[in-house]
Amino acid sequence: MTESIIRLSSLLADVFLINYFFESWYKPSKYLSIWNLSALLIILLNFGRNIFGLNTLNIEINILITIVLYLLLAFKHYLSLKEAIIWSCILLAINFISELISFGLLNFFITTRYLNYERYEIQLLSTSIASILGIIFVLALKITKRINEQHTLPLKGTTIVALSSIPLISIVVMLSVLLEKVGVKINSDVLLLLLPIALIYMNICMVYLYSHIVHQLRSTHLITLEKRALLAEKKYISEIEKNQKEVQEVRHDLQNQFLILLGLLEEQNYSQVQKNLEKLSKSIQKPTTIYTPNLILNYLLNEKIKIAKENNIRFNHDIFISEKVQLNTDILAIVVGNLIDNALQACLRHKGDSKFISLALKQQRNQLFIQVQNSFDSKEVPIRKNRLKEGIGTRNIQTLVAQLGGLYSSEMDNDIYSTSIIIFNIY
Repeated sequence: MTESIIRLSSLLADVFLINYFFESWYKPSKYLSIWNLSALLIILLNFGRNIFGLNTLNIEINILITIVLYLLLAFKHYLSLKEAIIWSCILLAINFISELISFGLLNFFITTRYLNYERYEIQLLSTSIASILGIIFVLALKITKRINEQHTLPLKGTTIVALSSIPLISIVVMLSVLLEKVGVKINSDVLLLLLPIALIYMNICMVYLYSHIVHQLRSTHLITLEKRALLAEKKYISEIEKNQKEVQEVRHDLQNQFLILLGLLEEQNYSQVQKNLEKLSKSIQKPTTIYTPNLILNYLLNEKIKIAKENNIRFNHDIFISEKVQLNTDILAIVVGNLIDNALQACLRHKGDSKFISLALKQQRNQLFIQVQNSFDSKEVPIRKNRLKEGIGTRNIQTLVAQLGGLYSSEMDNDIYSTSIIIFNIY
């Protein structure tokens, strides 16, 4: 009877703890009373089974009841089947870890002479320690989940299987140890068969998770590139709007100037008309230079060349790209823009007088050749690895070039740094 009450108390404490774990993230079901009654009925049936001595397959039934209760509590809070399975595996593993640590502590602090697990006080002490450890682990897991809850996403079935591999194997291993501690004999042949299967299963899951993580990183990287391209387009559009406003202001000024010129012509004041026309001609800015048919790349080149001139950096360019090029022009603009940015940064750090940037962007048949050369301080060579991290970074540029199906190379010759890129099949 005492042993049954201890087990009942442990199970009730476990149920309240797991219910507390789920309740702050998931809205309880509208059938709350049905779930609670179902859980209570299972607990009472298990208690009755223990009282009447129906202890056949006692360990297996206790584990099964624990799993069923975990699933009921999960469904009570509207968890999906996939989430319910993986959380049940994790929480059951925590349960076994707590039990195993409890056994370890008792074996360490109590001599074998007094350590008898059939004694009720030892059972009570072991259950109490395991319950306290379970509370600590579940609270820690709850805090961790709360920190990361904004980053949770729906999981696929294959991901659930992979993620549950470690908890499942942990459950099998710790259950084997616990059974040995309480004196239950385990067939060693079965263990020898299950161990390699479990290891193979876990390694397959690790390979899948690695592939999944790599895929997610690549997707994140592509999203970052698309975001950069979108920002470049927004910048270009804002520049067009700015130019449009300037054009409207010029039109308004021209109307006033025309009225003034008409008045001067009526007065036959031709010298003043000439002066006004010369002044008006100087006030009109030169139009944006057209380097390529691509608007974003063209705007980018104009901006970079303007920055170079403002910093007394000589900018040489040899550019030819036809409209037939079928490349992702957004990524191309990002590559060229960041190559020039890196060259500008190197020139700005250079203390010498002969600062220059040379850009070659030429289409040759079915290939596109890109080369950026710039002057730089040769004293930077020892710390070049840190410098390469500026801007988009050399590794990221290489990744972009690889996505375009191209080749990348760079070299240093005295005070000149050169980067060359060849992209194939541009039609």
